[in-house]
Amino acid sequence: MIKTSTMFLMVTLMHIGILTKTIDSMTNTKIPGVSFSWRRAIGITRLKRQFTKATGIPTTKSGIERKIGAAVAGTVIKLFK
Repeated sequence: MIKTSTMFLMVTLMHIGILTKTIDSMTNTKIPGVSFSWRRAIGITRLKRQFTKATGIPTTKSGIERKIGAAVAGTVIKLFK
């Protein structure tokens, strides 16, 4: 349990704007199964998926890293055959 003095300091720092991410990560106010995404609401997610399927170019950071890693690994393997 967080001590009162520590909680007071955290709330003070939150008002200043220093600990916003820390406080947000500590609280769990979301309702399980209920969420809203403005990107899905305006269609960005669907456009990104369609673009990726049509071109084969990933739009996520991990997808880009995975694709580059596979290309580099394939090139290295071909060099040593």
